[in-house]
Amino acid sequence: MQLLSAAVTQAINIVIDFTPVAAPEGEVIDGVLGADFLQRFVVELDYRHQELRLHDPGSFAYRGTGTIVPFRMNGAFIIAKGSVTLADGATVPGEYVVDVGSSLALALAKPYVEANSLIVRVGATTRRPSGRGVGGTAFANIGRVPMLHIGDVAVPRPVTELFGDSAGVFSTSNLGDGNIGGDILRRYTVTFDYARKQMVFESHDRTNEP
Repeated sequence: MQLLSAAVTQAINIVIDFTPVAAPEGEVIDGVLGADFLQRFVVELDYRHQELRLHDPGSFAYRGTGTIVPFRMNGAFIIAKGSVTLADGATVPGEYVVDVGSSLALALAKPYVEANSLIVRVGATTRRPSGRGVGGTAFANIGRVPMLHIGDVAVPRPVTELFGDSAGVFSTSNLGDGNIGGDILRRYTVTFDYARKQMVFESHDRTNEP
């Protein structure tokens, strides 16, 4: 992403070896811009044009036609309410971390998967390595749900990772019921307004890609 800003200073708070993440992706990762930096701005992610735009929260006012989705913060994590619709027609509500740093679409944590019997109710799945972080690779059962709602945003048939044991944070419910990652977010221009606790999803010509 391009950082379109003139002089932005941020202290380095922690040092991590990103080799386990960067090497398999064939990318060089020099660092991560985290919440301590991003919360200082209104952050606009334009995936189509590969631009990161930072706005002054004091003067920012959204005037577009996108869908506004409220969120709450759990520490430094954005949590949005939503739901998944299953093949049997049932709708299961949840609270999901909006994870810009994840390349996955929808990743559901073990307690949420087990409490709602999702391994059975999602239908056909395949088990394979899924998700890679500084702690290594986790495995999941992968399938699709008919619909994901993020507030009033409807995402049809997202690829869905159902996690179980030995999957790090996805084996607990400490950070919500799962993650909404980059493979969903890239289908929109997404604006994060931390001061007002809301996101804006703007559709574009790639929104309805299968």
